[in-house]
Amino acid sequence: PLEGMDEPSQPLTEPDLPAKPERLRKALTLLEPRQKLLLELIYWEGLGPEEAARVIGVKPSSIGQLLTRARAALREHLSAPS
Repeated sequence: PLEGMDEPSQPLTEPDLPAKPERLRKALTLLEPRQKLLLELIYWEGLGPEEAARVIGVKPSSIGQLLTRARAALREHLSAPS
């Protein structure tokens, strides 16, 4: 973990995830490309924050805020009526 960085404050939980994978795929396509990439790197590829920062090309200290925004955007898209 990054020094001085808390664990993500709002991890994705069961209510955040749709019942159907198609809905998740659609919601991911609505994210900004960097947000989508960050979520894929951390949740699907299993990279840590420092590794994801290197891949995306940002400072490791900014990953926490970027991840919070990406999760919020995903939640918003998932909660919108289909």
